[in-house]
Amino acid sequence: MVPNRQSAVQLTTVVERKHATLPRYLVVLEAQVAAWQLTQTTMVEARLNGQPLGRRALKRWDARRWFLELPHRTCEQWSLGVGDRVVLELALASTTLPDELADLLATEPAAQSAWAALSASRQRMLCEEVRAAARTATRVRRARCGLGLGAE
Repeated sequence: MVPNRQSAVQLTTVVERKHATLPRYLVVLEAQVAAWQLTQTTMVEARLNGQPLGRRALKRWDARRWFLELPHRTCEQWSLGVGDRVVLELALASTTLPDELADLLATEPAAQSAWAALSASRQRMLCEEVRAAARTATRVRRARCGLGLGAE
């Protein structure tokens, strides 16, 4: 599934940080993503000042706010400091399972049982870990290991 760019939101926000040892982040107001009717951490495709950030987790802060962590490397490369105003574009990311994980779930009952035992957040994290691998063999290994089936 391709991210639905029609439901993309664009907003201006400020780079924030609680402490120098913690990551920088961006705050998104609930009203800015209200149409998405979010209830939990959600994967989004993000662009910052027109540059792709890739898939990022949009996490609930409180009833009025969500936040998105900025990778340290990105902040350094783009010279983003606390207080900088940025344009953030967000679109809901695909929730389709990576092919390697879907194939494993379709062919192995033990994988299905292990998957069913995972919480929604653990399922999302496993999908992202599998999806992040560049090579098919690595995605297969991550899917198997993530479900406790060991590498094959």
